[in-house]
Amino acid sequence: MLPALLEPASIYVKWHTVVLTGSAPLLYQSLPAYTSFLSYLQGFPEEQWCYSNISLSVDEYFFIQALQSNGAVAVSDGSHRSGHGTAAWILTDKNRMCSISGSVIAPGAEGDQDSYRSELTDLYCIILIMT
Repeated sequence: MLPALLEPASIYVKWHTVVLTGSAPLLYQSLPAYTSFLSYLQGFPEEQWCYSNISLSVDEYFFIQALQSNGAVAVSDGSHRSGHGTAAWILTDKNRMCSISGSVIAPGAEGDQDSYRSELTDLYCIILIMT
């Protein structure tokens, strides 16, 4: 039977002896309960610029099912003009029955903007939504 208070440990073997170099108690964190996909996204306030302009086409349950079954497809496009960058993206299932889409202004100063930054902005948003 295992002891009630297990701790992760660092060890190494020296000849026929096991040497303990350190241990620490496990820290348990409870995960917050989310009532919707959008409330989940709001758990990342530093990334609010990514999800402030999002729309869901149907119940988010179907979209989450598409993600979990590897049935989601992403399409994106970024643009740059006169020192300003924008990006738009859509995630949908293979049958286009449900989707989530968004558009953003690429972050950064005017001198930092280019078409690559805009394209990377929409990819970043897609990755945030999918994870």
